[in-house]
Order: sequence, then C-alpha cells, then structure tokens
Amino acid sequence: MSEHEYLSTQEFADRVGLTYQAIYKRLDTNLKSYVKEVQGKKVLNIQALEQFNMPIPEEFQKKEELAPSPTESLDLLIGMLNSQLETLNSQLEMKDKQISEKDKQLSEKDKFLSDMNERLKETVNVLQTQQNIAQIEQRLKLPQVYNMENDNYEEINEEENVKEVEKKVKKVKEVEKEVKGIEDNSFIKWVKSVFHA
Repeated sequence: MSEHEYLSTQEFADRVGLTYQAIYKRLDTNLKSYVKEVQGKKVLNIQALEQFNMPIPEEFQKKEELAPSPTESLDLLIGMLNSQLETLNSQLEMKDKQISEKDKQLSEKDKFLSDMNERLKETVNVLQTQQNIAQIEQRLKLPQVYNMENDNYEEINEEENVKEVEKKVKKVKEVEKEVKGIEDNSFIKWVKSVFHA
C-alpha cells in the first residue's frame, strides 16, 4: 500500500463524522490492524472506513484489470525480448569499439616505450663516452701519459711523445664532435637536464 492510502487521525475522524478523541480511543481496539506510525504520528489506512460502513473513495479502490489474451501476452513478451536484444546488441557493438580503441592505445604505448628504451640506451652510451673523454682529458693534464698497450702510465718524454699526444688529442676531439652531434638530439638534452639537475 502506498503512503497515499493512509489518513491522519483527524482526517479519518472528519470522514466518518466522529471526533478526534473517539477515533483515537479505537486505535488500540477495532482499528488496530489499520494503524501505522509515520514520522512519529499514527495514521489509518483508508480501508478502515469499511469498519464504519463508509464507502472507500474510488481513487483508493482496487480496480480489476482485464487479463490480456495468451496471444497478446506472447506478442508483448516477444516485443520486450526483441527490444532487450536490440539494446544488448547495441551495447555489445559499443564495447567492441571500446576494446578496439584500447588495443590501439596499448599498441601505441608499446611503441612509445620501445622508442624511449632505445633513446635511453643512446643516452647511456653518450654519457659513458663523455665519462671516458673526461678521464682521457684528466690523464692528458697529468705529467704522464697512459700506455694502453702496457696498461700503465709512463713519464712524458716531450720530444718523443709529442706526436703520440697530438694523435690522442685529435682522437679525443673527434669523439667530442660525435658526442656533440648526438647531444643535439632534444631527447638527449632533456635527459641531461634531468640527470644534471
């Protein structure tokens, strides 16, 4: 039963032509089965009017509905099922499109990560090369020279080793030039700024 099928005690008393007190006294006796408490107040179901031989207003009377024929029921059911099927097919198409879009996004992301990995490898190589150059430059500033064949430092004999030192300096400058070319890559600049920050 809906909330509209209930009347306050005063409304009920007015409908049956009795006082509020007379109805209130009966709330715990012959009207008890019709009483309900709503927001701390007692209300009576409209059906309690029958206890006073009062007609129930038409808007509260239960109307009998004519049952549809079996073919009408079946047609109605088929129509509802077809409608649901169309809705589900539409949702399925939408989900397929969403999955396809997500697959495309994942593929793009994988390609991006692969590219970033390659750039990172390049950056590591550049940084290692720079480190090697720095070590070579440091060695060149020393009064000795590193002999790679013997894996040790030797005293510089200016007259004998000037040509050898010039070759090494020339090689260092060539490597620096290569590194400079790689550093011009904007990604490399970004990585350097991050690592040097």
